[in-house]
Amino acid sequence: MTFIFYGMEMSPPCTSVTIAMRLAKVQYEYKVIDLMKKAHLHPDFLKINPNHTVPTINDNGFVIWESRAIMQYIFNRYAPESSLYPSDPMQRAKVDSLMNYDQGTFYTTVSAYIYNSLGIRPGKRDDPVEKKSFWDQVQFIEDHLLKDNQKFLTGNTMTIADISLGISMSMPMVFLGDKCYKKFPKITTWRGELMKVPEYAEG
Repeated sequence: MTFIFYGMEMSPPCTSVTIAMRLAKVQYEYKVIDLMKKAHLHPDFLKINPNHTVPTINDNGFVIWESRAIMQYIFNRYAPESSLYPSDPMQRAKVDSLMNYDQGTFYTTVSAYIYNSLGIRPGKRDDPVEKKSFWDQVQFIEDHLLKDNQKFLTGNTMTIADISLGISMSMPMVFLGDKCYKKFPKITTWRGELMKVPEYAEG
């Protein structure tokens, strides 16, 4: 069986999937798709993923893209008993909800503010409206998603929701510096717990 991972370094969604594959003990072949060189628009890759996005996986002919869906698939197929993606319907719903929040809300604010400010995407640099939206979401995570009596987002066990949101929160550090969350004690503690996991710390 051949499991092929198409990705690019410095891409947060690709990093999330890489961490998930390590934790699920998936053996894979890594094929770099250099977006800067427009490799994602090459006809060979378009045949695999007509949406020309990374990460993309091809698991022996089964092709999917979108990082969070890939992470869910990986644990459903290769580590179905893992607490990283719990089988209990209510616990899984919590994980899925947080991953949807990351994709639909938080990562959107990162893309609008940080990516534009870094020049990765066209848009205003350091736009005050986008900046406020970003910090509002950081405050939301601090106030409502992280609890004093637990290490991770859904309890004392890490899940793929922690991986997804944790990696999304790493991109702002490129623009704002390593200490950009220093005023947020819960986020700082939570990120410290994540970094204790070797597969996560490896990035």
